[in-house]
Amino acid sequence: MIYWDVRLSDKQPTLEFRIADVAAAPEDAVLLGVLARGLVATALADDGPVPDLSNEVLRGRLWRASREGVTGCCPHPKTGDLEPTKAVLEDLVELTAPALETAGDLDYAREGTARLAAEGGGADRQRRKFAERERAEDVVDLLTGD
Repeated sequence: MIYWDVRLSDKQPTLEFRIADVAAAPEDAVLLGVLARGLVATALADDGPVPDLSNEVLRGRLWRASREGVTGCCPHPKTGDLEPTKAVLEDLVELTAPALETAGDLDYAREGTARLAAEGGGADRQRRKFAERERAEDVVDLLTGD
């Protein structure tokens, strides 16, 4: 569930990102942080055009992306157009590659986004685990690493 996207911190000289509710795995949380840092560094270095979308259109597209997850569509960071999330992840890594490389995160970002594209997000993994035996306990075991 997405609550807000990015805002200036009230207390620190930083940006605060609110991208997703809770990552289902630590590596998902780290990947979000790596990509957020890459996006900020890229935005600071790039004065190119940004998508011209109304707030209502952007909200709708982000809602759809949150509902569909990795297997659906999301807004492309360069155009704002809805595109398959797996393709957008690849484009995002390439768009931010110089910043990711500088931070030493490029390989991690490539591996993490490839893993997400192959395995799906946390909700996808939980649904697959539940479908195996229809036991909520199996989902809890997946989330706790048991």
